[in-house]
Amino acid sequence: MYLFVLYAALVWVSVFSFRRRWQSIPVLLLGVGAVYVAVSLLNWLFTTEAPVFEGPPAPGQSETHSSSPVMLPIVGYAYQALILLVGLALAAMPRPAHINACHHCGYELTGLDSGTCPECGKTFDPRRLKAGPVAPA
Repeated sequence: MYLFVLYAALVWVSVFSFRRRWQSIPVLLLGVGAVYVAVSLLNWLFTTEAPVFEGPPAPGQSETHSSSPVMLPIVGYAYQALILLVGLALAAMPRPAHINACHHCGYELTGLDSGTCPECGKTFDPRRLKAGPVAPA
């Protein structure tokens, strides 16, 4: 039971990490596709009948033994739709804006007066930084 929750969380975290980028859609489609393949395979395994000789049927019994789980495709495809819809919502979420980020590497420059990015070494004008809270060290 926990496997279903963990798998959905893994897909959603992966999609969330790529939100507002094209990579989020293939990650989501791979996650949903894996569920589709698993449900189809399980449905095929449970609906095929193994040729087992059990002897003649008892009086009043029929010869067909159907072990087809009716709820497996319904629950499986509902689970797939849930992963898809939540994943699409996560893929469309906005990314946080970095107001004082280095234009070269994206390092947050708030509170720096040196004029040089400590991450990549590119120079910047400290007077052009917007005033804002300094992140705690």
